[in-house]
Amino acid sequence: MTPEPILVDSSCLNGLADDRKPLHDLAVSAVRRTADRQLWITDGVFSDFLHEFATRGPENRKIAASLVRRFDDTHRVDVIRVTRPLFVAGLRLYEANFQGTVFSLQQCILIHLAQERRIHDILSSERDFGYIGLNPLIRR
Repeated sequence: MTPEPILVDSSCLNGLADDRKPLHDLAVSAVRRTADRQLWITDGVFSDFLHEFATRGPENRKIAASLVRRFDDTHRVDVIRVTRPLFVAGLRLYEANFQGTVFSLQQCILIHLAQERRIHDILSSERDFGYIGLNPLIRR
């Protein structure tokens, strides 16, 4: 039986990209601990991550783009395209202020995927995911 895939949030990418932050070691460790499982990330998470690095200077932009390319090129990672129906489903959760939390649109899309595909784990440092039944694997 194939192990359940793991969703990836932008906080994981942020941690992996910035080796000056304490989150870096935690993110690297979590990715290594889950090496036997497939990772699912949306193109929207990539977009949010790259947007966050857009103003950090040319060197940081290169680091961010390189990380996205590495994720995109590995067989371990499936990039989920945010289709119109997926966008609308995420938007519904976003509009509802899902479970009284402050999830971004991309996080709401990941939550929808988790519910739809019965996924329980997420490579994220965001504790709020725990309130809605997802297990954030990057723990501070």
